[in-house]
Amino acid sequence: MQGHLWNGIKRDRLVWLDDFHPELKTTAKGFGNNEAVPNSLDLVCEQYPLPDLCKQNADLGFLKKHR
Repeated sequence: MQGHLWNGIKRDRLVWLDDFHPELKTTAKGFGNNEAVPNSLDLVCEQYPLPDLCKQNADLGFLKKHR
């Protein structure tokens, strides 16, 4: 938890959303409002851009919903 909520830092060096919920709950209970949470969400948005998913599936409604 050094700026981000990392998962597999030695292996992948990525923030993974599959474990994000328990990490978020643990961070909130242990450290309160911590900057690692929004930093992690911002990084995930950069790593996995939403438009790629929408282009693949042609789902503009989903893109507009999360705009």
